[in-house]
Amino acid sequence: IDADAYKSLVFIAENDPSGLMLDFTLTITEFDQMKEIELKPNGKDIELSLQNQKEYIKRLDNQSLIVNIGRQLREIQKGFHELLHYGCLKAFTSAELEIILCEVGTTPTPYKSSISMT
Repeated sequence: IDADAYKSLVFIAENDPSGLMLDFTLTITEFDQMKEIELKPNGKDIELSLQNQKEYIKRLDNQSLIVNIGRQLREIQKGFHELLHYGCLKAFTSAELEIILCEVGTTPTPYKSSISMT
């Protein structure tokens, strides 16, 4: 979430948002196209008010952080699996994968005897 979006959410949380003419939708840009997402069923018909402001913030956070970032992570995962098949990854523990992916240039002690760096 960027600084402006954060400030907007703080304003909504600390004030009566009834006069802001907002509803339970979020407009995003996807592949240079504007897209409106309903934060809940019939969200375009639900006006933001003092009574539902907490739900609005929760749903907006969920959409922004979980759904949008989840979509990006799935694309990263898809690209990663194009390089290394999922079946190959099953042979490693999460700790071993972390070593392989994050500790580039260092060889962990347990593996030094079986790895030849050329």
